[in-house]
Parts: sequence; C-alpha cells; structure tokens
Amino acid sequence: MSGTLLLAGCLATTPVSAETLTVGVYHNPPKLFADDEGRPRGVLGDLLQAIAKEEQWQLESLQCDFQHCLTLLEQGDIDLLPDVAWSEERAQRIAFHEEPVMHSWSQLYQREGAKVSAIFDLEQQRVAVVSGSVQQSYLAAVTERFDINVTWLPVSSFARGFQAVADDEADLVAANHLFGDWRAHDYGLSDTPVIFQPARLFYAASPQLPDEILSRIDDVLRRWKQDKDSAYYETLGAWRAMTGPSQLIPTWVWWGISLLILLLMLALLGNVLLKRRMRLSREQLNTHEVLLATILDSVDAYIYIKSSSLKYRYVNRRMSELFNRPKEAIVGKYDDDFFNAESAKAIKKVDQNILDSGKKVTIEEHNMLQGEEHVRTFLSIKMPLTTAPGEAPCLCGISTELTEYLEMQSKTHRLA
Repeated sequence: MSGTLLLAGCLATTPVSAETLTVGVYHNPPKLFADDEGRPRGVLGDLLQAIAKEEQWQLESLQCDFQHCLTLLEQGDIDLLPDVAWSEERAQRIAFHEEPVMHSWSQLYQREGAKVSAIFDLEQQRVAVVSGSVQQSYLAAVTERFDINVTWLPVSSFARGFQAVADDEADLVAANHLFGDWRAHDYGLSDTPVIFQPARLFYAASPQLPDEILSRIDDVLRRWKQDKDSAYYETLGAWRAMTGPSQLIPTWVWWGISLLILLLMLALLGNVLLKRRMRLSREQLNTHEVLLATILDSVDAYIYIKSSSLKYRYVNRRMSELFNRPKEAIVGKYDDDFFNAESAKAIKKVDQNILDSGKKVTIEEHNMLQGEEHVRTFLSIKMPLTTAPGEAPCLCGISTELTEYLEMQSKTHRLA
C-alpha cells in the first residue's frame, strides 16, 4: 500500500501465521504521533507496539489527519486507530473493545489575560475545534441549546487550533487536557475553568476486523493493569514524567470546581432563560429540563442533592451506577442505606456541618459501600442550596472518584 510504512522492531521475527494490522496514525502528541520512520509513538502508540509484540502481530502504519483516519477506518481501509474517544454515535459506525486504554477530558484554552470562565462567556467568541472531534459535537450541542452565539473555526489538529489562538485567528481552542498541559505554555495560552466531556480512550477498529482481535487487546490490557511491573505502567510512567506529574493535581481540582460551576448554572438555567427570553413557551421550558437532566447524567461525576434532613432528593446516572440501584430506589433514602455504618456517620457529620454553617467546602472523603471490602476515595465539593424562599436549604454535592487515579499514581511513583 502506497504511503504505508512497516513498523520495524514490533516483532523481531514474525511467524507465517502472524496477523498483519494496518494502523492509522494522526498527529495528537503526547498521546499519538508518528516518528521519523512513520511508527506510532506517544502513550497510545507505544502501548500498541507493546501489545503487538505480546500478541505477535505485524503492524503497518498509515499517516492521516483525524477525520480522514475515521473515514478510512469505517471503510475498512485501516484496521485500528489509536486514541479515539468512545461516543454512542461512533459506536454505531466503528467497533470498540471493552477495556479503556486510559481516561481523558477536554478543556478550553485562551490567551493570557482573557477572562472566559464559563460556558455562557462563549457568547460572540471564536472557538477553534478539531473537525469531527468529540469536543466539536459536544460544544456545538450545548451552545445551540443555550442559544449562545459562537463562531466555530474548524482545524485539522490541536496544534493548529492553539496556533490559531496565538495568531488571533480565534479566541479559544478546545483540546484534551494532556495536549493542553503539554503545549499550552509554548503558545502563550492558559487553561480556563471550562472543563467538559470526560472521555474513555480506546483503539477503535474497523467493523470488518474480527472480534477476536479486540478481545485479545482487552485481555492484555486487563492483565497488564493488574501488574505494576507491566509494560502498561512502564509506558504511562515514562510519558507522565515528560509531561510533568505535578500538573495532574491542579487539573483534578479545576475539574471539580468547573463541575460545581456547571451544576450551579444549570440549576439556575430556568431563571436565566426567563430573563433572556421572556417569550419562551412552557413546552420550550420542558425541553430544557430534559436537556438539563441529560447533561447531568452525561457528566462523569457523582451529582446529588439532599434535603435538609439529608434524604436524597436527586441523583444523576453515576450515583445510580455507584449504588447499583435505580434512581427511584435512592430518592428518599439516607446514606445509611448505601454505605457502611462508619462511612455513613462520617458523611452525615460533614453534611450537617455544611448546612449549619452555610459554607461551601472541598473535602477528600474515604468511604466504603455496603457489601464492598475496599475503601473508595472521592474529591467532594459540597454547598448549601436554597431551592425556594422560606425553605430550609438543601445540600448540593459533586463527588469525583479518585480511587483508580490515586492507585495508578502510587504505582507510577513506585516504578519511578
């Protein structure tokens, strides 16, 4: 195939029966890029080469931009494409394995001194987005529903988007946080508090690729994640050392703060829309309520509202998954029904102090669910929330689970 480069070094000797897979490579460092010989590098590129060596696969690479790579994958012209975020729409066109390679999220970046701090600040702004990316589809849907007027600048890569902002062709750029943390400073840009679209990253596959290939990728990933000395943690440790591990904690904190801001804005969305558009009909308001529930259910964090007596009044989809019960079976219950006695007592003490003091707190919680034997770690932001004049305040909370992240960080530190 013209333009295809053999990945030398993936296999020292290749059996006659070894499978040959064509891999699409697009430029998205530090997660994925092609080296001088065309081989996939970066976090996901190096991991794929390690998996290929483990499974005795022969890899061939084809360089393309992201959107073209997706088209080639759907047509069956390439077999695998690293660094693809799962979405329901993509899952209908291409195949995904089950075990995520890693987790990521998206963020908006701006020039130093700019003051965009929330989604509503995007009014009349020029935003650079990679064509066909999950960032583009998410931001377009949210701004359209909220009637925010944005000028979109489609670009071919995150690097091109950052350059567009540096050259004043755009005001902001949307990118995954790994690239942003790695290169924002080089372009004179800084991150904003607008964090969105938590994503699971996979090796996407052509619909024609045998299911056995994806199953074998899952098997290797699951086995390696259980072994602190595996190639998986060796690769993550190497690339995290290059991007600066000290940057990870502030990003998690910003994520929690951004989710709190998003929740507060969504909770006040009805009032904002009434002030901005007095002619909205009841049917339109109902539509926005459905949208609000959809957005809260899509956020990869545990969001909940408790009454003044600390009964659950609202939970999103992630809370339902955490407790392994439908929402209707959670609302009206206390924490004693879901956590062990010691954890429930600690949660109640914190929540009651917040309602009594009327202050917002950010706290790291260590709780154990009923029926589990391991402690989960959460970064929780909690605050009183007044829902109606004259009524006692409720408690609003956002909790992001750090258990897997802290375990991975601990393993990386031990490796280092």
